[in-house]
Amino acid sequence: MLADILSSDKQLDGNATDIAIRAIWELIVCQDLLPGERTSVIALSDRLGLSRAPVKEAITRLAAEGVFEVQERRGTFVAKPDEEDIRDYFALRRMYEDFAASLAVKRISDAEVQHLRKLVQIMKTESVARKQGQGSIPRYIDADVEFHMKIVAAASNRMLLRHYNSLSLHLRMASYFVSGARTDSELLHMEHSAILRAVEGRDGKALQAALRQHASRVEEKILNSMAEKRRRPIHRVA
Repeated sequence: MLADILSSDKQLDGNATDIAIRAIWELIVCQDLLPGERTSVIALSDRLGLSRAPVKEAITRLAAEGVFEVQERRGTFVAKPDEEDIRDYFALRRMYEDFAASLAVKRISDAEVQHLRKLVQIMKTESVARKQGQGSIPRYIDADVEFHMKIVAAASNRMLLRHYNSLSLHLRMASYFVSGARTDSELLHMEHSAILRAVEGRDGKALQAALRQHASRVEEKILNSMAEKRRRPIHRVA
């Protein structure tokens, strides 16, 4: 599954198409491939040092998930969600996570809770490293998305997980609007810690509240970032 490739913390040791998908995704979340930017199999193949066949298949699979838009006679473009898309994504996120919360706290295992602790620590470590000019944006985003996906998965509803997996790809895309922006890493850590405490306490209502508060703040951050980018003056070369 595409979401599994992107959330994996393994090195790039999968098949050629998986490697291409991961490499393209890192260009997107690091803002080396921008929303609305035109690209091609040849351009990405040359840029990544990968052969064209797996890059072509990667584009096809990413296009099927809405990451790329292939326009006849014009080319391939990175999808560019607008404010309405963002609001729709987060409305669905809140609905899915609300539904999952009460079930997840009853069904999640101790081992799964321990894995959530590990993901929170990874996010904290990457946030501290970024303040020092280091760290990995893709690794942080991967840990963040996996953290939420594991909670939804703990609800043990296969249909819910299938839809949430698809949504998570679009949430990842939304995250590149703020991946290069200055963020309050301490507040993010507090929110993730509150979510974790609710899971540890097997408190469904507290988990719903913590997830909703976090999702609403992230949505606001993304929308504000998009608005700020629209207001920036365009510097034209004379």
